[in-house]
Formats: sequence, C-alpha cells, structure tokens
Amino acid sequence: VAVVSMLVALGGIWLAWAVYVKRLVDYEQLYQRFKPLHTLFKEQFFTEKLYHKVLARGYLELSRLLYRAVDREVIDGFINFLYEKFFVFVKALWKSLDIKVIDILIHEVVITAVRVGRSARQLQTGLLNHYVLFMVLGTVLVLGVMLFVLDRM
Repeated sequence: VAVVSMLVALGGIWLAWAVYVKRLVDYEQLYQRFKPLHTLFKEQFFTEKLYHKVLARGYLELSRLLYRAVDREVIDGFINFLYEKFFVFVKALWKSLDIKVIDILIHEVVITAVRVGRSARQLQTGLLNHYVLFMVLGTVLVLGVMLFVLDRM
C-alpha cells in the first residue's frame, strides 16, 4: 500500500513537472478535454447537491407533513380534548364541592355565630357585679387549668 501511494505521488510530481515546467502538454487543451471529469471531482460527485435536493428536502417535507398530521391533529387534538374535559371536571367539582360543601359550611358558621351572639346577649346585663363575677370565674378557670396541666408535668 505504501509503495502504491509513493508511486502515485511521484507520478503526480512528474506530471506537474511535465505540464508546467517542460510544457510537454498544453494544460488548457487538457483542461477542456477533461472538463466533465474535473467538474465531477470539483463537485465531489454531486453528493452534496444530491444530499440537499433528495435527503434534506425529503426530510424537511416529511417533517412538515408529520407536523401537520401528528402535532396539529393528534397532539393538539388530545390537548384540546383534555382541556375541555378538565373544565367539565372543574365545573362539576365546583358545583359539588363549592356549592354543596363550602357554602353550607360557611352558612352553618354564620348561623352558629348568630346563635352564640344571641346567647351571649343575655350575659350582658349592664350590672357591674355580674361583670366582676364573670371576671373572677374566668380567673379561677384559667388558674385551675394551669394547675391541672402543671400537676401532670
């Protein structure tokens, strides 16, 4: 293999010497005669043009087709389907949870606050001795809870 490479290199050097130094061959005439071969080598056997015209363009067209068919129709259709079903689910959840549970719970809290307020109204007599009695009872209750808790520790 090395011998063949060496012979080709030496042949190229001899050919260049014969054409350009000794002018044994007219290189313009030689160029015109082998112009198609020169063009074939210069354009690298037209592989790049073939790649761009056939493979790259084909890949691009296939990508566009898949984008239109798969992405726009299948994936976007699935996402839009989920979007619609999600809002149907949220609306049903809102009707069942918000209206039936949360609103009733808040309504019951309000009713309880009104009832406690009506009951507490009876305690407000305006007499100072009642207020002092409740203050003493509250203090005894707090001290009793504290002693009970501290006794357990």
